Amino acid sequence: MAGAADALAGDAPQGRLIRIKAASAKAALHVAMRDPLLLLFAVVVMATPAVAQERAQRERGAVLVQRYCASCHAVGPGGASPNSAAPAFRELHRRYSINSLSEALAEGMLVGHPAMPEFEFQPNDIKAIVGYLKSIQTHQDAGGPRLAGR
Repeated sequence: MAGAADALAGDAPQGRLIRIKAASAKAALHVAMRDPLLLLFAVVVMATPAVAQERAQRERGAVLVQRYCASCHAVGPGGASPNSAAPAFRELHRRYSINSLSEALAEGMLVGHPAMPEFEFQPNDIKAIVGYLKSIQTHQDAGGPRLAGR
């Protein structure tokens, strides 16, 4: 058990992968809980892959909306829409519940004007688009009206 605690404390030889057995992990966690800095380090290390994945997903969403939507809509955190009738994506929360966009993106959106092309996206793309849209909203999702699917 001391080996796991020592390894977490930085006493392991440089450049070696440290493996902690389940029983040792419990002891290491106990040691980490007594040292707030070590506990913070453990939390950051464990959260980093999730944060990186979320960032990559939002970046993919940004690429998709740039490709399919930017000819009419302002798709970033600033700027005007090229088509004055098309709402800026950062303001969509004023018209729709951002969470409800997933279904509309999957089934095809029905909107009130004929110039809007109908798009259908795959689940991974939808998750990326909605994640990106959430990241640029000027206010939190106010639970606006749901979009009608096809």
